[in-house]
Order: sequence, then structure tokens, then C-alpha cells
Amino acid sequence: MSPVLILVLGAALVLIGLLHCFFGYKLARFLMPLSGLLLAEGILYIYVYDGMQLNTESTWLFFLGSGVAVYLVLFFLKRIAAFFLGLAAGGLFCFFVVNVLGLSNMPMLWPACLTISAVAALLTMIYDRNMVVVSSSVAGACAAAFCGLYLLIAGVEALPAAASDNLLVPVVVFIRSHAHLAGGVALAMAAVGQFVQFLWTAGSQLVSSGPPAIKKIKKRNEFADSL
Repeated sequence: MSPVLILVLGAALVLIGLLHCFFGYKLARFLMPLSGLLLAEGILYIYVYDGMQLNTESTWLFFLGSGVAVYLVLFFLKRIAAFFLGLAAGGLFCFFVVNVLGLSNMPMLWPACLTISAVAALLTMIYDRNMVVVSSSVAGACAAAFCGLYLLIAGVEALPAAASDNLLVPVVVFIRSHAHLAGGVALAMAAVGQFVQFLWTAGSQLVSSGPPAIKKIKKRNEFADSL
């Protein structure tokens, strides 16, 4: 992986993270599928890609085609996309908390993290405005803080040599060595992002929630109030 490509991907992740953090609810229909897309592409990279033995051109076509397909599916399956957004937010939150507080040796760590992530995913899947705002701001802040700090501190030259065997090794090493800085930046960004989103979306429910019967009752009451 060339330094130029790493810089482009890192900058793209920072931009996506900032959009999630500050515009996650306003642009929910377009941004929510990205969490499931990144998860799907990561699974393909870890478990499928090595066994396919593709050349460079075929690799780009494979990931581009699979990415477009996953995004389109999640674009129309909004609740599934919301589930993956909540899962990403819960997972990133647990990852940062574990590294900042040094809880990596805590008993029952992984079941606790999985439970927190699953609860966040299910609550976001309800498609309530509050949980979409919280999940998008947390996930976006964590991603933007990590990617931005990695590009600034480690630089694009550090990853290719270290990632020759496993791409996750330099990522985990960097987070553990800069956990407090990354966690502090992510926490501040998440707080500001939630404030901006709640302030901006206070007057309207952009993402529909609730059963159809409740929606009909709300519309009926709004119509009656207008008379």
C-alpha cells in the first residue's frame, strides 16, 4: 500500500468521521450505510481477499463492486444500516475506553463490550432521533480523532512497513501508545457534535420513527390543531 493511497484513505476517513459527527442525523440516509459498508469490506479483506489471489486491477474491481452493492442494499434497508451504525459506535466507544483506562486484562471484557455494542445497535435500530445523533457523533468522533492523529503523529510512511504482515498491528500499537490523547480528542468532538446535532435538529424529526399507527395519529393531531 503506497503512502499516497494511505494519505487519501486516511483523509477520506477523517472527512467521513467529521460528517458523521456533525451531520450524522441530517444526512442519516446517506451516512448510515457507510458503517455496514466498512464492516463488510473489512470482513472481505480479512477472510476472503487472501484466498482469491487477485491482481491489482481485479482487487480494485472486487472491492469497488462489493462496496457499491453493500451500500445500495443498506441504503434501502434503513433499519439494518442504523443497526450497523450503533454497532460501530458501541464498538469504537468500548475500544477507546478499554485503552484509555487500561482495562485490557479485565475479566469478562469481551462479553461486556459485545453487550454494550449490541445494545447500542438495537437502540439505534429503533431509528429514534436521539440514538441516531448519539451513535453518529460518537462513531464519527472516534474515527476522525484516530485517523487524524495517526496521520499527524505517525505519518503515512509508518504504515506500509509495519503492515506487511498484519494491517491491524500498527493501528492497535498506535492507539495504545496515544490512548489518552485520542480519547480526549474523540470525547471533545463527540460532545460538540451532539450539541450541534441536537441544536440543529430540535425542531424537526427528519428520520421517521415509530409504528405506522402512531404516525397516523400524529398526523391526525397535527391536522386537527391546524383547524
